[in-house]
Amino acid sequence: MEILKGLCRRAGAILIAFMLCLICFQQSVCAADKQEEGSLTIHFSAVRGVEFRVYHVGEITEDWEFVLTGEFRDIPAEMNDLDTEEMTALAETLAAYADADGITADYSGITDENGEITFDNLPKGLYLVTGESKISDEVCYTPVPFLITVPSQDAEGSWIYETSADVKYETSVPSEEEIEYCVLKYWSGDGDGQVRPAQITVDIMKNGELYETQILSEANNWAYQWTAADDGSRWTVVEREIPDSYTVRTERTGTVFRLTNTYTGEEGGESPSTGDTSVPLSLITLLSASGVIMILTGLVVRNRKEKQDV
Repeated sequence: MEILKGLCRRAGAILIAFMLCLICFQQSVCAADKQEEGSLTIHFSAVRGVEFRVYHVGEITEDWEFVLTGEFRDIPAEMNDLDTEEMTALAETLAAYADADGITADYSGITDENGEITFDNLPKGLYLVTGESKISDEVCYTPVPFLITVPSQDAEGSWIYETSADVKYETSVPSEEEIEYCVLKYWSGDGDGQVRPAQITVDIMKNGELYETQILSEANNWAYQWTAADDGSRWTVVEREIPDSYTVRTERTGTVFRLTNTYTGEEGGESPSTGDTSVPLSLITLLSASGVIMILTGLVVRNRKEKQDV
């Protein structure tokens, strides 16, 4: 009996220590709510004197999920449980609508002689960063749009309010020759396509200005091609009047733009979420307590076996 009491005391101590760790973890997560503003420093090493724009596109919920806000709130884009590739596509999608709709950036500025610029007093949230293309020594450098949060977390899980980012970029050498561009329409998650609209409308933008509007449908295989001079211009494509129960995603590879509508209604079937790693604290506690009980049971059984062997 004394041995059992000792084992119980040890198990209780283990459980208390674990609970204290959980409380500390929960407090560290909540600590991110204590500071409401931060900063973002952008590093762009390719060329100097490049203009960057920063848009406050989303709010962060208590469960650390993102919700579009402001002039971006009506864009039906998937925001959560995204991998790196999908986050890049989301950034391209939001950047295309910011360009097409003439959305004014919340912050803007030009990089200094070190290729850096810092934006201060940013409220907590999700931010879209875009940059202007710049030609230097006949090479066109185009910053890739990206999303970043303020605050962010480092490798140890600590909250960082002085956030920084190295900007990726693409290069090209304008030839002034005529090249072909293409926009392709894809559908996903809607089964046999019975719920799809008969057509969609797309706006093709050149340097932030409307170049032309086109209708895509089965009649043209949901695709459109056009030619233009390779002069370093910035091209974007956006879909207008997105059908109900569909999300939208825009991706560009070279001169090809892909517009994907993913169905989220009941008929097409919605793909289950696979990236949610959040677990309620109560569930963690329950599992932890169960684990301690299993350990305690194992120790008791082992002790009895050892006594029998003696």
